[in-house]
Amino acid sequence: YKNKMYLGGVYTEIGKAKYDYFLYIGPPDHDISRLSADSRIIDSSGRGFTVDHCETVYYKNTPFYIWAIVRETNGI
Repeated sequence: YKNKMYLGGVYTEIGKAKYDYFLYIGPPDHDISRLSADSRIIDSSGRGFTVDHCETVYYKNTPFYIWAIVRETNGI
């Protein structure tokens, strides 16, 4: 099965992977969903990332953590 929507990735044993996307999991007090579209997250090695999708996970109506799909960008 080939899904042309995901061209450019790498096939692995369980499917296709793109190595420039990462899963972010962080505390709810760092709400990255409020970042503007041109904002970047910078890691400790200086790599920049943009947020493609972000959601807050709640436990009993209290924010528990934030998860996001982030994409590595070239430059800051």
